[in-house]
Amino acid sequence: MTVQFVWSFYDAFCWYNGAMYYTLYYSISLFLASLLIEFHLTKSIIAKIIITLVSAALAIFIAGGNFVTGLGMPAILFMAIVWMWVERKKTPFFLLSILIIYACAFAFSVFAPGNTVRQSTVTSQPNVVSAFFIAIAKGIEFLADAIKITEILMFTILIPFLARLAKASHFRFSHPWLYLLISFLLYCAFFFPNSYAMGTKGADRTQNVYFYVHLWMICFNIYYLSGALQRRAADLEPISVAIVNLTEAIRLKYNKYFRWLPVYYWLVLVLSITAKPTTTNRTLSLLRRGTAQKFDLEMQQREIAVKQSKADHLVLNPLTVKMPSDAFHDITIYPGYWINRGMANYYGKKTVVALPFDDGEETPAKLLKRCRDEVGPGGMTFIEGK
Repeated sequence: MTVQFVWSFYDAFCWYNGAMYYTLYYSISLFLASLLIEFHLTKSIIAKIIITLVSAALAIFIAGGNFVTGLGMPAILFMAIVWMWVERKKTPFFLLSILIIYACAFAFSVFAPGNTVRQSTVTSQPNVVSAFFIAIAKGIEFLADAIKITEILMFTILIPFLARLAKASHFRFSHPWLYLLISFLLYCAFFFPNSYAMGTKGADRTQNVYFYVHLWMICFNIYYLSGALQRRAADLEPISVAIVNLTEAIRLKYNKYFRWLPVYYWLVLVLSITAKPTTTNRTLSLLRRGTAQKFDLEMQQREIAVKQSKADHLVLNPLTVKMPSDAFHDITIYPGYWINRGMANYYGKKTVVALPFDDGEETPAKLLKRCRDEVGPGGMTFIEGK
């Protein structure tokens, strides 16, 4: 589900910044989480030493990345430490040490001078209290947009599996409503960096991270709530007993249909991937239409032209195809546009411009207005008449 139904597949897998700086960092954070769990499961001293060293390195690496994953993951780690301290009456020194390392690296990243320069381009920034409530509002808004019929079907299929896991676990599942609240607030922690910096959800590349996280949040909530229901039914709590009995009666009555559940699962999965705009069929569509190949060819030709040219003023062919990303804009006919200026600075040129190209989507007036309105990294704005 995280691969096929991702919020923006191009930003998640095909655009370098979105794929490496967001999707990859999030993936590494999952690997770090698995190491932290394995540390408490293994009995080998050598394994514990290796896990400690790797976990510390990953904590520094992730904390120095994007702020969305950078803030959300230590928030979850902090709550795990609190849970172990409250429930098990012991201090998890290993987790605490990793959190301290993470916090130091994250603070170093947050207070880096470049962030101050970048933040100076934002005209209005919410205060911390306002950002907290904005993050909650954006979290609710994103869930409302993200949860669709395909996800509901997938989660419905996962319920029996998660319920069996919960039944076999040793957890007490004693505070279901508190767990719901805490898990939602942890989910909203991923929204806080953009809410505080700009008062928005952020671009598609950041919303991909929200999408990944919300799937895990729902799965863990299903796991916890099903466990709480079964534990309370075992204690003969009336409402829980009634729900469990009703579920069991339905299972017995329609058992012959439930036997085909794996078939239903794969049928839904295949139909969803085929019929809906998933990562697979969107990628195949770009390849089938030749969009990806043409984009790659034009980018390679441009790179060769830039590297071979000795001129201080470059005039390049425009890209005639556009990949599906909210973050992608090409250089324009205006050398004062921030992307043109950035490209000129990178290659050591005085100016870089693209030849005029009418793509049918943007009039000359709209193009000029967009170039004037946009602000690039480091506060790069449009320079008139350059």
